[in-house]
Amino acid sequence: MGKVHGSLARAGKVKSQTPKVEKQEKKKTPKGRAKKRITYTRRFVNVTMTGGKRKVWRLWTSKQGLREENETLMLDIYR
Repeated sequence: MGKVHGSLARAGKVKSQTPKVEKQEKKKTPKGRAKKRITYTRRFVNVTMTGGKRKVWRLWTSKQGLREENETLMLDIYR
């Protein structure tokens, strides 16, 4: 068996030192259809443009042959 990082006598030292904080009461999160509704509005309705640029699909741009085509397409989109 391999070596252990440090002795096990000190295991759990940090967890025992941290002060115990009680969990706060939170509002009930919606489930099912209501949750899907909230995620839809967050993703598609309340969209804020970050930096004014559109995200590029990374899998498509990762292929070297298609990278030049992607650059020309992106230039056409922003004109």
